[in-house]
Amino acid sequence: MKSRTADGSSNGWPPLTHLSKSPLPLTLPEYQRYGRQMILPSFGLEGQLKLRKAKVLVVGAGGLGCPAVQYLAAVGVGHISVMDHDSVERSNLARQILHTEERIGISKAESIQDAVKDINPHVTVEPLVEALTASNALSYVGSHDLTLDCTDNPLTRYLINDAAVLADKMVVSGAGQSYEGQIMTLHRHLSPEGRGPCYRCVFPSSPKPSEVTNCEDSGVLGTVTGLVGTLQAMETIKLIVGLGDAEERPTMLLVSPLSTTPFRTVKIRPRREDCAVCGDKSNGGGRITSLEDEDYVAFCGLATAGQQPQKGELGREETAKQLAQAKRGPDVLVDVRTEEEFSITKLQGATNVPYSDIRRDPSQALSSIETLLRASPSSSRQLVHLVCTRGNDSRLASSLLTAENRKRQGRQIDFVNVKGGLRAWQQEVDEGFPNYWGGSGFKGPVVIPQGETRRRNQVVPTSVPAAEPTLIASSSAIAPHLNGKTRRLSLSNGEQASSSSSSSSSSSSISSTSSSDESELSMIAHLEDQIDRLVAARTRVKLEQSLGASLPELPSALAALWRLGE
Repeated sequence: MKSRTADGSSNGWPPLTHLSKSPLPLTLPEYQRYGRQMILPSFGLEGQLKLRKAKVLVVGAGGLGCPAVQYLAAVGVGHISVMDHDSVERSNLARQILHTEERIGISKAESIQDAVKDINPHVTVEPLVEALTASNALSYVGSHDLTLDCTDNPLTRYLINDAAVLADKMVVSGAGQSYEGQIMTLHRHLSPEGRGPCYRCVFPSSPKPSEVTNCEDSGVLGTVTGLVGTLQAMETIKLIVGLGDAEERPTMLLVSPLSTTPFRTVKIRPRREDCAVCGDKSNGGGRITSLEDEDYVAFCGLATAGQQPQKGELGREETAKQLAQAKRGPDVLVDVRTEEEFSITKLQGATNVPYSDIRRDPSQALSSIETLLRASPSSSRQLVHLVCTRGNDSRLASSLLTAENRKRQGRQIDFVNVKGGLRAWQQEVDEGFPNYWGGSGFKGPVVIPQGETRRRNQVVPTSVPAAEPTLIASSSAIAPHLNGKTRRLSLSNGEQASSSSSSSSSSSSISSTSSSDESELSMIAHLEDQIDRLVAARTRVKLEQSLGASLPELPSALAALWRLGE
């Protein structure tokens, strides 16, 4: 009879130590990290290993992509590729939760890679700093097990969908805008041969460009994209691990947090046999076999969307500087943004007539403008300056109002569109004008040429010509209002600081700075990360309070706050 001694050895029995030396499928830290989910029914170690082996592509590193990647990484998806050619801007931070103030200006894909390192060191994030195109979509989608569509434009959605169908991959598609969102799984594998509907099955034709809005135009609440992105991650986990029951009929989940029923599931049409990409050729479908042969721009109506109105229907145009220099007198300034945007900030003397009202009823809108003009005794031609955020809606409004006024043959009115809109005003006229739209305002201390994306390891030289300052601190980022005036501080090579008022042509330089102040300035100019923290939310209030003092005290105030950050 076999017996075992106290040290675990016996005649005929293997030592107990051999039992613990079998290769483990996970590392010991991973057992600790994922233990709570591995003990779930239908999950187990097998489910965790499926996640570890999975390779997921996330297209879009914004409001949807950030929460999706956050949970996919935390749960242990082994390889996550994040594709986005855009860079982090301050306007992203309210909803794109993996980006930070310190990473403003670098690529979003690399920013997410940095964030995930702090979340889970056991997963790999591959940043793809490029746009998805017809030439690379099939390769990227086909080389991953599953794709998350976290984009916000129809063209990319159709491109992702078509690539997924041709590569026989599933897509978890999400959308979030304003207070609502939606999520659905496309080309779902229902059986070894059966497939669910694709995006073209649900939406055979693309919406008109005039019907498409994005977050910048219509707004979005960060918690909405957070909900949708998290649900995308949950759906991805379900598909990889094999959780839940296979759906008999495809559905779309609608998210509406302000509704009494914040979550609703609606059935969508099954796969169309005549679908252009996933349909049967015998039924007139399946005509798309090559992405590069498909004209996505024309299909989405973008080929003509950017065309200017006919010259005869378009009023005059002017630059933001010309508007600033104009002595308006009896002229009228009409802001065609929404009421909500108009309430955020506006130009002095502007009257709000939303473009949606002009488009819905040009006649009524023109009557409202004529009422404003009637206050002027002038019988000559009068000017109506039209402005919006970027100059697009105001240009269309000018076309509609010019055509309507021609019909009436009444008062002679010239509608003048402000090219570039309030963006141009903020850039060319008043840097202290609140930039709530993001994109072209202050992006932190590193100067990046417009249109370029700063990579993580890109170093900006510390010795540059004076015309290209190492550090530019915009008044809109540091102190929107300084003693009632808008000012701009420029630090060049850490040697001098100058300030100018936008309401005055006079300027002064700080020549009496002490040697200790110069040392502090030099230190600040060469430590970009610390300067980033100075303008971060936790110190901005203190910085603005310090700016209330006399300007020569600014270097000392900056240095003091820098030491606070340490």
